[in-house]
Amino acid sequence: MRILLTGVSGQVGGALQAPLCALGSVVSADRSQLDLAQPDMIATALDRLAPEPSNR
Repeated sequence: MRILLTGVSGQVGGALQAPLCALGSVVSADRSQLDLAQPDMIATALDRLAPEPSNR
């Protein structure tokens, strides 16, 4: 499974990176790769980063 982790340069994102690796391949994105403050760019970034959709 490919997991998208946003905010990887922040405190919470950095702390989650190692535990999430146990669940699958972690695709880490900081603001330069995925800026959530620019909603019109999110779809393009998700296509580029290619996380797997959840089955839940």
